[in-house]
Amino acid sequence: MTVLVSPDGRGGTGGSRLRADYPLAARMRQTIGGVVGGMIHRTRKTIVEPVIGQIKQQCGFCQFALRGLQKVQAEWKLICLTHNLLKLYRHSVAA
Repeated sequence: MTVLVSPDGRGGTGGSRLRADYPLAARMRQTIGGVVGGMIHRTRKTIVEPVIGQIKQQCGFCQFALRGLQKVQAEWKLICLTHNLLKLYRHSVAA
């Protein structure tokens, strides 16, 4: 799996800034700075990020209510399920 996350927190609400001498951050800067890596990094806006924004804005989801990896994963699946069911319901009512 190729992870493309800006180590400098560009765009959005900021984010963490990693030290320049941190080896993983330097490698990520090099990957994103390339032509192919930059193109892939930009496609995130059309794939996943709008859905997360919709869930946060429309559902008011800002933090998990449960603790622990398994519980958080189950809660996230429930949130995604309700998001998808609402999309299907709205589509069927409009048709």
